[in-house]
Amino acid sequence: MRVKWLIAVSALALLCGTPLASARTHAFGDPVGPIEATGPGGANVPFDDGGFTCDPASGSLFPIGVTTVTCDSGGPFDVTVVDTTGPALSGMPADISVSTDSPPETVTWSGPSASDLVDGSVATSCSPSSGSSFNPGPTTVTCSATDAHGNPSSGSFTVTVTVTDTTSLCQQTSPVPRPIPAGRSSPTTRRRPTTSMVRSPSAAIQLLARSSPQMEARPR
Repeated sequence: MRVKWLIAVSALALLCGTPLASARTHAFGDPVGPIEATGPGGANVPFDDGGFTCDPASGSLFPIGVTTVTCDSGGPFDVTVVDTTGPALSGMPADISVSTDSPPETVTWSGPSASDLVDGSVATSCSPSSGSSFNPGPTTVTCSATDAHGNPSSGSFTVTVTVTDTTSLCQQTSPVPRPIPAGRSSPTTRRRPTTSMVRSPSAAIQLLARSSPQMEARPR
């Protein structure tokens, strides 16, 4: 029976111009897989049933793992479905640039999210996390997600902190001296006569007159 089936398939392949290898993916009774899961239930897997009735049937939805197929004749054989695809990340933040005059600076963002073909929505985490304090310069933030079968996915963006220059604000200028009215001597250079400088009453009067232009000598 199996020889007749192989002859028929070979003849059909030659008539249609299709190589035998592409006419069937495997020989009847051979193990099938691994096949990548396409959804939460696994994958629909067609196989060569040799014209017999098999359970599960060719094209059935096979769960992730190994499922044994039995047929009326031949077999049994195994169909293996696997999940090796990591979650898909979406909404990854763009690069962030901030300025501050008092580092480190706290930076926050939203996202990303992750979705898996098998597990649906998957939790994400970032390192450093949103709300962390960032020192001046660029810092790479890596966000990742891992599905229930241990398949990881990751993405990254950069946070750059720039310190604002406050040097000019901290500089202080020297105080401007107050102008001295005309005809008056500077308080720092004005000298008043002392008893040691006075040798006679008339000399004292003359010295006071020179030191204070507004003072007039009185006759004795």
